[in-house]
Amino acid sequence: MVGLLAAALVMNRILADDALATYRKSLLLYDVSTNILCTGLFQAMYYFLPGEKVRRRGVVLDGLLLLFGLGILLSIGFVIAGQIAAFWFANLELKHGLLLFAALPFAAMPGGLIAAVLVTQDQVPKLTSFNIIANLLLVTSVMSVCWYFQQAMPVVAAKVFVQFLTGVLAVWILWNSVPRDSWTPSLTGMYRMFTFSLPLGIASAFGVIQIHLDRLIVASTCSDAEFVIYTNGAVELPFIGIITGSIATVILPELRRSVAAGDRSGALALFRLVAERSATFLIPLMVLLFVVAEPLMILLWTEDSRDSTRVFQTYLILLPTRIVTYGSMMVALGLNRLILVNTAVAAAVNLLLSLALVNWLGFSGAALSTVLTTSLVICSWNLLAIRSAIPCRLMEVLPFGRILEIFGLSIAAAFPVVLSQMIIDGTSSLWQVVLGTAIFLVVFLALAKLTNNQLVLAYVAAFERRFKRMISLITDR
Repeated sequence: MVGLLAAALVMNRILADDALATYRKSLLLYDVSTNILCTGLFQAMYYFLPGEKVRRRGVVLDGLLLLFGLGILLSIGFVIAGQIAAFWFANLELKHGLLLFAALPFAAMPGGLIAAVLVTQDQVPKLTSFNIIANLLLVTSVMSVCWYFQQAMPVVAAKVFVQFLTGVLAVWILWNSVPRDSWTPSLTGMYRMFTFSLPLGIASAFGVIQIHLDRLIVASTCSDAEFVIYTNGAVELPFIGIITGSIATVILPELRRSVAAGDRSGALALFRLVAERSATFLIPLMVLLFVVAEPLMILLWTEDSRDSTRVFQTYLILLPTRIVTYGSMMVALGLNRLILVNTAVAAAVNLLLSLALVNWLGFSGAALSTVLTTSLVICSWNLLAIRSAIPCRLMEVLPFGRILEIFGLSIAAAFPVVLSQMIIDGTSSLWQVVLGTAIFLVVFLALAKLTNNQLVLAYVAAFERRFKRMISLITDR
C-alpha cells in the first residue's frame, strides 16, 4: 500500500489534470462495479468454507464459477457503458479506459477469493507473500509506464495487464491451498452460496455507493481540476485500510465460530478487544494528522493541493468509526438482511445530503455528507443492532470509556503541536510535519506514562521487544 501511495504521488506530478482525472475516474468506476458484484460472495466464502469437512474444493469451485459468470457480465457491461460514462462524466477518454478494463474481470474477480480461502485454511503467511509480490509488481509497472508515456491510457493498460496475470496466479494458488477432497461443482451448493450472498451483495452495492458516492458526484458535477483536488484529500491513509481490513479478515472466522457455538458473549469480548486496541492507535493518529494536515497535503501532492486540506481533515473524522469493522460482527451474528436495510437507507440519505451540501459548500460538501451519514446513520444503527442480537447494554458494545481516555490524551498532546505550527509557519512542509509528529509523540507518550495508561504502555513495550529482537538478529548475523 505504501507502493500504491507512491505511484499516486508520481502520477500526480507527471500527468496533467485531465489525464489524471481520466485514470482516476476509470479506476473509480471499475472499483465500484467489482465491489458491488463481488463482496457478497467473498463474505459467503468466509461463512461456508470454515465449516465444510467433505468437499472444501467443491465449495471453492462453486465460488469460482459464480464469480467467473459475474465477471463475464461485468465485462459486457463495461463495453456497453463506456459511451454512457464518457457522456455523464464529460470525459470522452473514459470509453477507452472502460474498454481496457473489460478484459480484467475474467481473472481478477475469481482471484479475489484468495484472501477468504487462505485465511480460512490458516495460510495467512502465503497470502501475505502473494499480496506483497502482486502489489510491488503492479506499482512498479504503473509507475514505469506513467513516467515513460505520461498519458492515461497506457497506465490503465499496464494496470489491467498486471492485475490479469496476478488474478490468474491467485486462482492457481487458492486452488492448490485447499485439501484434495471432492471438487465436483454442485448446483445446490452454488444456489445456497448465491442466495446467502445475495442480501450481502445488495447491501454491498448500497455500501459501495455510500462510500464512493461523494467521488461520483464530484466527478459528474465538477471540473477535472476540482476532481483531482478532491480525490487528493478524500482518502484515508493506506495503512488504515491495512490495519482495519487485516483485523476484520482474521477475526471474522473466529466470530463466526463463537456465535455458532452459542458463545455470543465471547464474540462480543473479541469485538471489544479489537475496538480497544485499534482505537489506541487510530485515535492519536487522527488528532495528529488533523493538526498537520495542511503541510502534509503540500508535502504529498505539491503546493497546488493546499485546497485538499479541508477535504482531508473532514475525512479524518471518519477514523473513530473505523476502529472496528461492524460488518464482520453483523455477518457472524447472521444479520445479513439488516445490513442490507442499513446500507440502503445510508446510501439514500448520503445522496440527498451530498447534492444539497455540494450545491451549498462546493466539492467539500460531499466529504461532509459522507462523514455525517457514516457516523449518524451507519454506525449508530449497527451499534443498536449488535446490542439487540447479543443482547447487552448499548455502552457494552464498545469500550467507550477507554476510547474517550485515548481521545483526551491525544487532544492534550495536540496543543503544543498547534503552537509549534504557528511559530514555524512558512518553513518547509517536511520540517513542519516531522517536528509536529515528534512533539506529538513525545507529549502523548509522556502523558500516557503520567496517567499510567496501560493500553498505550503495552504498545510501547511490545515495540521495544520487537525492536530489541530485530537488533539482536542483525548483530548475530
